[in-house]
Amino acid sequence: MAHPRLDAERTPHRLRGLSPRDGGALQLYLANARTGTTRLLLPVRIGVSSGADGPVWSPSGRWLAYTSLTRHGPYQILLFSIMSFHRHRLALGMAPAWSPDSRQIAYNGGRLSVINVNGGRPRSLRVYGSSPSWSPDGRWIVFESTAKNEELAEIRPDGRGFHLISHLTPRWLDIQPDWGRG
Repeated sequence: MAHPRLDAERTPHRLRGLSPRDGGALQLYLANARTGTTRLLLPVRIGVSSGADGPVWSPSGRWLAYTSLTRHGPYQILLFSIMSFHRHRLALGMAPAWSPDSRQIAYNGGRLSVINVNGGRPRSLRVYGSSPSWSPDGRWIVFESTAKNEELAEIRPDGRGFHLISHLTPRWLDIQPDWGRG
């Protein structure tokens, strides 16, 4: 089935994850903010994966990264091309976060890891953490450190320069670190 090319930079779009009424996996829809029309982006075969969870646009607007649970249990990060409508597995893990240049993704793969979007082996940053977020210049990743307590920390993408930012985070607080864009 041919899909028209999406112009993500000129037309504002929103992503929506909708679950079928029968309790099946989440499916990812694209909604045009101007016209209100929606289109199914990622049809999911029931029983193969859990669908599309936590989709994140690349800064270039050409890719979506999302998490899906495989039939046998591990979470995987998949990339979906907005141009070709092709998808492929990038790594085992969850909570993908794009680098500002759209070339790398930081994610929770047990330990915090970084992988080039064009392939290659993941690089473990040798720290336990979740919810990564890149600095606007791409030189730091802020994340929730899960080694001892849930604390806010930062590290360089090569695994150097680790330090805690906050020791005051209550354990019950759900941290979603974000450098912000403005």
